[in-house]
Amino acid sequence: MLLLRRKISVTVVGVINMKDFLRSVGIAVVAILIGLAYNHAVRACGSTNFASCNFWVASSGGSDSNPGTSVGLPFATISHTQTVLQAQTNAITSRTACLITGTYNFAGANWSFTSADSNERWLPYSGQGLVIIDGGSSGTTNTNQVLINGVTGLVLEGLVFQNWSTAHVRTGTLDTIMLITNGTGQTIRWNSFLNSWGFSIGANGLASSSITSNTFNGQQTGAPNGATAAYNDINLYGGAHDNTISHNLLENGQCGGIASADAGNNNIYDRNLLVNDLIGCFDNGTLYMLNRNATDTGNQITNNVVRGNIPNAGTIKTVYLDDSMSNVLVQGNICSHCGDYFMQYHAGQNNVVKNNIIDASSIGTGMNLYQSGGVGTQTGMGGNTFTNNIIYTSGNFPTLWIGNTTGVTFPTVTNNDYWSVTGATANTSAGPPGSPDSNPQTQNPLFGNPSANNYVIGGGSLVLSAPVSFPVLPTDQGPVAYAP
Repeated sequence: MLLLRRKISVTVVGVINMKDFLRSVGIAVVAILIGLAYNHAVRACGSTNFASCNFWVASSGGSDSNPGTSVGLPFATISHTQTVLQAQTNAITSRTACLITGTYNFAGANWSFTSADSNERWLPYSGQGLVIIDGGSSGTTNTNQVLINGVTGLVLEGLVFQNWSTAHVRTGTLDTIMLITNGTGQTIRWNSFLNSWGFSIGANGLASSSITSNTFNGQQTGAPNGATAAYNDINLYGGAHDNTISHNLLENGQCGGIASADAGNNNIYDRNLLVNDLIGCFDNGTLYMLNRNATDTGNQITNNVVRGNIPNAGTIKTVYLDDSMSNVLVQGNICSHCGDYFMQYHAGQNNVVKNNIIDASSIGTGMNLYQSGGVGTQTGMGGNTFTNNIIYTSGNFPTLWIGNTTGVTFPTVTNNDYWSVTGATANTSAGPPGSPDSNPQTQNPLFGNPSANNYVIGGGSLVLSAPVSFPVLPTDQGPVAYAP
């Protein structure tokens, strides 16, 4: 049995009272469990319900001559099992394959899914070890990919994807480990992606699907200094819409994070934990959205925790609304070591930014970048807001607003709280020209211990009251417990 351990710190925010104290104890227990179950890999915590398996697969000790219908007589290969599943009734209750602990090799081959694989479910059979899906390659040699094309209702869960490499070229689709093209109702959950080169998951046109509680560790060859393009752990594009990206742990990436580029409406990034995930990158954001025609609606970036971004020449942001991205709700996020900026508004309109906690102690350039121009639709940048946020620093405040703001409407900035441990004063009158904070506050949020990523708000803090009226934020960022 392979048992992997690591320590993981969880950012906490709330109000201190007995209920919250007990909940904090629960959070500590969850953190311990995550440390046991997630160390660059995800493993099933407990056996899969025997009755839910239609077929079993064992890379060691199985045979494709077996019936595959019992754990004692499993198939040996994924390819044979997939052919058998395709012949079953098109329902997940008839198309569930349980993989017994071991390594399943795809050296020199793709793992391909088509519409014939709709409503298949692939998951580990038991919690006795790891189910490793090994691509058998490394570096930038594009030998194989996981290709999911036009599939409905596919579920991939609890698997470890390692040694899958890409060509690392910005042509075609050879720069993505798991490439999802169209399809709907897919669930990618509790998997681990290790040391990906290029995009770990690329979703082109995917709809009404969930990418949740996965672990991404060590994404490589992102966008080094001077590069004009970046690779992310998760990338939505091509009109992908109505997708939820939630509870993922993304860490130690050169240029990782979550991105959508000319995707579509109603994509949500919620309660993800991103740690040291932009550590060698140029011009990117850990939470990135782009829409050059400025028409997408219903997109949200909410309740995420980001820490450990490394500044680079004024180009690294926690939240980056690029090239006319508009109509986004940015709410309830926490950043520390945010990079060069907490966020950038770039030529978009009607973006609502509220109830975020920004630890500006180590910001490299300024709190926010407000920029017009670019290659997208020039919206005039009306309707943008920045309200009811907490900006904290252990020393002096950075410049709050920087940007090229010629010929645009400046954001509504009001009711934000600016607190320095040393008593330093924020220059709230120097917001975007003509748009300073109209009602700045200087209330102590009474955080638990910001240096240890504890942003619990003390119960006596006036930030909980009007005009800041800061809410209690969720505390369950990162993967939830495995529940097959």
